[in-house]
Amino acid sequence: MSYSVDTSALLNWWVRYYPPDVFPSLQMQMETLADDGQFLSIDEVQRELQKKDDALHRWTLHHPNMVVAMDAAIQTQARDAINGYPSLIPTKSVMGGSAGSLCHRAGAGPRMDGGNRRGFQAQQATHT
Repeated sequence: MSYSVDTSALLNWWVRYYPPDVFPSLQMQMETLADDGQFLSIDEVQRELQKKDDALHRWTLHHPNMVVAMDAAIQTQARDAINGYPSLIPTKSVMGGSAGSLCHRAGAGPRMDGGNRRGFQAQQATHT
């Protein structure tokens, strides 16, 4: 089984709920998963973490197997998941960060005005 995480999931783990200095065995388990390619995040997460350049960012740099380039196939899968399960994406808040970037690039998910895109074709048509 593989796990795909965004920036907020990493921050919740590392900073808020399970810091490595308190839960070192969890960090070791995450390292094993990351090195085995079972704990994944898109490259946008790496760019977001780079802004702070802290211990979490350095940890991700030491585990390159966890970083996946966000290509067209991933964007298509994200679009399909978001459109298939719209209730997973909050519609009353402005999304930012990797989730917002992924939704925007995939042509799905909430718009900045709180609306909800229903498909990539509709968005493409408005941009041409």
